[in-house]
Amino acid sequence: MANDFDQLPADLINQLRQSAQTPSSIPVELDAVILHDASSSISRRRRLRKMILAAASLSAAACLTIFGTLWFSAQSYDPDDINHDGRISIADAFTLARKQAAGDATITQQRIDQLALASVRLDNSGGAAR
Repeated sequence: MANDFDQLPADLINQLRQSAQTPSSIPVELDAVILHDASSSISRRRRLRKMILAAASLSAAACLTIFGTLWFSAQSYDPDDINHDGRISIADAFTLARKQAAGDATITQQRIDQLALASVRLDNSGGAAR
């Protein structure tokens, strides 16, 4: 290979050596444009990431709220639990009786009796059951 370089003119060999050693420089204007484009691209991505994170957070919060509301309403819904203490007792029948005495015409004596019987039953052994 050294023989191939020997056949080239000396000026050409010197110019090739100089061009190989001289680092190429990017004009300042082009460098500024590239930096500006990169900076705006990065900031767009950051804004998009923040918007996606905010939307995901709001969606998760909404789902948890809906789930919690449905869960607790399903847990506490029993039409016979009038005073919402989590169990059916004679206190529920008493609460209905007080509402009827206060003038609530939608409550019948039959409903009060039905709730009182449901709250206290006797089993065959003579003990109370519920």
